Amino acid sequence: MTKRIAGFVIALALSVLLCAGGYILIWGMPVSGAPNPKDVQSVSVKYGEEPGGAAEYTDPEKIKSACGLLSSLNYDPFADASEDGEIAVTITYNMKDGSRKVAAANDGTCWWRGKALDLKQEGEFVSIAKGLFPQD
Repeated sequence: MTKRIAGFVIALALSVLLCAGGYILIWGMPVSGAPNPKDVQSVSVKYGEEPGGAAEYTDPEKIKSACGLLSSLNYDPFADASEDGEIAVTITYNMKDGSRKVAAANDGTCWWRGKALDLKQEGEFVSIAKGLFPQD
């Protein structure tokens, strides 16, 4: 009886690992450390690399949308990201404790927590950001 249970547990663990590996290969690895909307005081959204021009949002729905936007930052953990190219959008999360978290991206690369990551779904983050936070 215990051999059957051990065999079942091993088969289940292998199935979970296989499914998780397949998901990561197809869709990419989601970024970690996304802020909780309850901990964010405001969000600044800036397009391009020119100084200034950032729009600041304090509306709880916009903050929630900005935090949810990080879920579209799936990256390829097995690829080296190109740090070339202009940043298309930068989102700064101004936390209630005074700290800041910054996510920036162009069509193929995102920068999160000080690292450049190769995006799995190219252009998705930028296009969703433009839809949620239209440029004036």
